[in-house]
Formats: sequence, structure tokens, C-alpha cells
Amino acid sequence: MRKTAQNGFSLIQLLLVIVMISVISTAFWNLQISRTEASYAGYRGGTTESSVKMALEDIKYHIGLAGYDLEKGKKPLKIVKGDKSDRLTIWHNDVCFEFYVDKNDNLIKKIENTEKIIAENVNSLKTTKVDHDRVAVTLSTVSMMDNDQDKIETLSKSYSTVVEMRNLL
Repeated sequence: MRKTAQNGFSLIQLLLVIVMISVISTAFWNLQISRTEASYAGYRGGTTESSVKMALEDIKYHIGLAGYDLEKGKKPLKIVKGDKSDRLTIWHNDVCFEFYVDKNDNLIKKIENTEKIIAENVNSLKTTKVDHDRVAVTLSTVSMMDNDQDKIETLSKSYSTVVEMRNLL
């Protein structure tokens, strides 16, 4: 009896290759997904930090312009001290800008009658007049994270800057 040459792969061989490719690709994609989730977890934590830094720069910008193109008699900078947080009112270009922390720990920027959340998880806004032309601003954040042992960790950070105001004389 004469044996013929095999011209291809058998069905069993093809199925084995498909199963091996499936197992390898599943393992690869699971690894990629876990890496992506880990990087987004870091990103989510970083967004709070970057939004607070941007909010501090925004406050700094407006304090630097306080009193510019303002009609006589209006006070360019007003600080209302609070127990938890201060309320900062800045006037320039005949527009009123207010910054404060609401009851949900959001830093609010109010322009005229429009309010906008500019940073979340802000525990307090503290403003201190250092001398006649400098103001210190501090934003404090607080966030809670669950760790692997079912304990809640509280993380707090403070961001500060000293702003030189325009010479209004």
C-alpha cells in the first residue's frame, strides 16, 4: 500500500493552534488592561492635584489684577474670614470675582452671578494679607482612599503662594 503525502494541516492541528493563540492573546490583553487601570488610578489622583494648582494660579492671576480699571470707591480686594474657609472677593475691570469653598468641598469661582467648580476635594481656602501689597493664599485638599486592608486612608496636602498686588496709588 502506498502512502500519500500530506498536503496541509489536519483539523486537530488547526484547532490546537487557535486554542494556543487564544490563551496567549487573552493573557496579553489581561496584562494590558491591568496596566491601563493602574495608570488611570494614578491619573485620577493627579487630576485633583493639577486642578488645585490651576485654581491657585487663577486666584494668583486675579489678585495680581486687583484694582485694575476699577471705578473709584470700590475695594479691589476683600477677605472675609471663616472658621473653615475664607471668602475672597477681587474686583478688576469692573468685574467681581469671588473664590470660596462650598459645603461639598468644591472650590467655587463666582463671576458676577455665575458659579463654576474649579477644583474638587478642597478642604479650605485661607488668605492672609502679608503687608500692604502682598497676599498669601493657601489651598488645602483632603481625599480618602481605600487600601487593600479595608482601611480608609486620609491624604491631605496644602498648596501656598504669595502674590504681589499691583501698586494702586
